[in-house]
Amino acid sequence: MKHFLLSITVLKNFLYSKMLRKILLYVAGSILLLLVLFFIFRNVVLHAVVDKKCKQFEEKYQAELIIGKAKFTGFTGVTIRDIKIVPYNRSVLFASKKVYAHFRLFPLIIGNIHINKFTLENTLINIIRKGKVNNYDFLFTGTKDTIQQQSDSSFNYAARFNKIFSAVFSNIPDKIEIRNFLVRITADTIRVSSFLPAFRIENRRFLSSVFTSEEGKNRICFVRGEINKAYKRMNFMVYSFPGDKVRVPYIQSKYNFRCDFDTLYAGVFVDGNNSKISITAENLISGLVLNHKKIAQHDVKFKKISFKLCINSFKDFLELDSSSVIAYHRFYFNPYIRISHKPVVKALLKINKEFVAQDLFESLPSGIFENFEGIKTTGKLRLYVYFDLDMRQPDSLKFEASLTGKYFRVIKYGATDFRKINGTFSHTAYVNGMPARTFDVGPENPSYTPLEAISPYLKDAVLISENGGFFYGDGFNAAAFRESIIANIHARRFVRGGSTIDMQLVKNVFLSKNKTISRKAEEILIAWLINNNHLCTKEKMYEVYLNLIEWGPGIYGISEASDYYFQKKPSQLSVSESIFLASIIPKPRWFKSSFDENGKLLQRNQAYFDLIATKLIAKGSATPQDTLDMIKKVEIKGVAKAYMAGDTACYNTDTLFFPMIYN
Repeated sequence: MKHFLLSITVLKNFLYSKMLRKILLYVAGSILLLLVLFFIFRNVVLHAVVDKKCKQFEEKYQAELIIGKAKFTGFTGVTIRDIKIVPYNRSVLFASKKVYAHFRLFPLIIGNIHINKFTLENTLINIIRKGKVNNYDFLFTGTKDTIQQQSDSSFNYAARFNKIFSAVFSNIPDKIEIRNFLVRITADTIRVSSFLPAFRIENRRFLSSVFTSEEGKNRICFVRGEINKAYKRMNFMVYSFPGDKVRVPYIQSKYNFRCDFDTLYAGVFVDGNNSKISITAENLISGLVLNHKKIAQHDVKFKKISFKLCINSFKDFLELDSSSVIAYHRFYFNPYIRISHKPVVKALLKINKEFVAQDLFESLPSGIFENFEGIKTTGKLRLYVYFDLDMRQPDSLKFEASLTGKYFRVIKYGATDFRKINGTFSHTAYVNGMPARTFDVGPENPSYTPLEAISPYLKDAVLISENGGFFYGDGFNAAAFRESIIANIHARRFVRGGSTIDMQLVKNVFLSKNKTISRKAEEILIAWLINNNHLCTKEKMYEVYLNLIEWGPGIYGISEASDYYFQKKPSQLSVSESIFLASIIPKPRWFKSSFDENGKLLQRNQAYFDLIATKLIAKGSATPQDTLDMIKKVEIKGVAKAYMAGDTACYNTDTLFFPMIYN
């Protein structure tokens, strides 16, 4: 106790001593001296830093960073005027008359740079490209830093996202003011510009107008939103005048891709730490209109699309929580996704959703799925998808997908009655997007061959080659699709599709011949509908398929094919002839590539023939004796032989006018 009281007494005497006053005086004097020196030499230091940065920029990017004037303004403000970025021998990429940044004093004293206020005036971003020459590629080809960064063996998703979002929100100035900001894009004959007359963030909110000019047409839209740095929240909305649409600029002129909408809302909220980061992303877009030849041939109109994505970031993986919702009109589902890439890429996807069937069909966008317009259904559907991939072992891929009905039935067909394939119908074949020939498919056509009049070798060879589970599937072969994914992963490119015979038939009978994203989705849905509602027997579907598909240049249906290649009836085809015909279905117009200059089948086809033959024997459709010397037994005759020899002057192979056979 005595020691404690003694310590208190000593401390009290020190606090009132002259020594403490001297120490405080020296400290205050030093700080004052540093401040005085800072004010005296701050512009000198600033100029030295600016010069150094300009030289470093020039060395790294082979371009000039020009700064007309830089000086301190006020106590902790910096004003830079007449800034330009000019690549060597190219046009100016960036120019600004004035940039002003005001820094917070106390963070600056301890070495943390925090911009409190930021102003940008009279700024131009000028992007120019003529042919292969442009004024921006130097940004991507600058010299690399000589310091090699060590690979991070302890990759942490949560820590990295936490660092990124913390940096983003903490570095957004409290006040931002932008005046006269112009982005101008010149790409060959394309001229697009966007002009922001004024933009201000104050009290966390912002509102601005944006003027765009493209192909001589001027448009205006508005942007409003809020940024809450304390809670790491950010949202914005883009809209136009009532009755007008917002058009995404440049992509229409550059890619012939039109994208318009009425209103776009997007927001993000971040919460968590280095152990777990939760990111909630929200989106709502109404009145969306898309038009591109790869999507559909007409405008695709969406009423309202919305989603709420709940993304969790942990140390080892990212996940999209099943509480996430993706919705369009009356249809919605809740996906679950889990992804990681350290030490190897792994991906998991799960969807298991039951919904009212009519909600799905009424939610299909107009402009695509035209066959379903006006359809009425009852009952429910369940969508199930399971995808589990480990890139170390692609062959272990687990993939399941199904669409099942519960008391589901079609009450009224819409624009298309899918039962038409049970009778005779008119079909137009297309070549390179152009109609090549129109003919009837059905018993009323003399060339139409019933299934029982076709060689069993041919029927089984085509099934084995194209879709082994055709007679047992519902139009979508998940196993075949899985195998195509694995093959594409191994090849590191798209080498194999997953179309079933049902889907190929639907494509030929009901859909346009233009390859679009929407066509594939409609293909799957129609094939499923025909199978699950028993609109047509599998036998009839297969019969129509064999009488409809192209087997060569202008050759449609198995009757024409067997006569064109072998001068036989479909019932007379041998094992080797059947396997050959099955082999050319993917590329029938290129069948000549399978033969040498003497008209003999190339030896490289042996592996395919052996594979199909082995499966035919295992199935009991053929005997080992039937499959001997198959390559040598393929002897092309008739018109096909003349075509292969190049003597095709008298044959119009795109319209199938062969007088010697059909007259």
